[in-house]
Amino acid sequence: MIKEGILPPFPEEGFDPNDKSTYFSEEEYVKKIGVVQENNNYLLPSDVYSSIFDQRITTLSFKAAIEINSDFFEDKSVIVINNGIGLYSLLCARVGARKVYSFEPDKTNFKFQKKIVELNRYQKIIEVYNCDIEDVYDLEKVDIIVCEWMGNFLLSNSFLKKVIYARNKFLVKGGLIFPDKATLYLCGIEDEQFKRSKFQMWDNVYNVNMSFVKKASFREPLIDSFNKKNIISNIFPIFEVDMYKIKEKDINFNVDFELAFNKSDSLSALAGWFDVEFSKLPNTIKFTTSPFNQFTKWKQTIFYLENDIKVMKGYIMKGNLSLQCESNSTYIGGIEIKINYEIKNKNVSMIIQSDEESEKNEINNKEEIKGSQTYNLTY
Repeated sequence: MIKEGILPPFPEEGFDPNDKSTYFSEEEYVKKIGVVQENNNYLLPSDVYSSIFDQRITTLSFKAAIEINSDFFEDKSVIVINNGIGLYSLLCARVGARKVYSFEPDKTNFKFQKKIVELNRYQKIIEVYNCDIEDVYDLEKVDIIVCEWMGNFLLSNSFLKKVIYARNKFLVKGGLIFPDKATLYLCGIEDEQFKRSKFQMWDNVYNVNMSFVKKASFREPLIDSFNKKNIISNIFPIFEVDMYKIKEKDINFNVDFELAFNKSDSLSALAGWFDVEFSKLPNTIKFTTSPFNQFTKWKQTIFYLENDIKVMKGYIMKGNLSLQCESNSTYIGGIEIKINYEIKNKNVSMIIQSDEESEKNEINNKEEIKGSQTYNLTY
């Protein structure tokens, strides 16, 4: 069973939404919303347990956006989408929301969320539904929608379409969405050593040639963190989301980009990340999934090139990125990303050398390096 005493204080035990001293501290939130280990068995499945303790940056950003802007929640109605074990619903209720509708389709998460709501004595404020928001047709208009809708590379396996549905059907005019803005970025990185260890292993697996797998594995981007020192170009914004304006047809996009290399090195991959903002508030909250900050569960997305390209400071990559989502009517699944590019030396000539070729190819200023790769991100 879940032990009492590890959860936030009950409202009748002195919680005051106007007294910031009664809010979770950064250290307390991990203790207060977690569950304990009894009889050598964790009370939550490992993925949920990890999500609480490993999403510090994300969770604290949502927490801050709700608590610092508590005036916007007082006596308001809120929808919380795919809320896991219920933290965001509890935070909304704690700062004075009149009603919170929490939608959680996973049966295990739903059961734990119901229990946590009961333990905190918020049954009259928080209603938990074991379904998707798209399954609901008869609900009052609400003032606020809260959802951690972002996925890997912003869109893969994201809940963006769910928020669009809830916005169009249930959000009052002038209502708020938490968070409401995101920007996706792209840059070039050097990662030759790790790339070699990741892909060349397929050339000889216990004396078996599996090089075919190496070529296929280039189609799958890597979700991982890298050192900011690996960046060798400018950082280019390729896609922006405004949750108050975006439509379903905008989710698939095609964009041109331009990267200027600021050092001479090997271009091993293109890499992407995103920033998130709670912008329609007097106290704006932002967080980033970039390598310039502590890593989040999304880390960064790395698109390795089949062959490294030797670039010099001042070289320019002009390219096009198209993104297509594999989605049904309610959910964005995996995404297919196609990247076309060409690299030019803005001066006289350039030299390119790939991992698999020892010879150097001199290219005069009238010629250019061109490439195209398609990637499938399924998680």
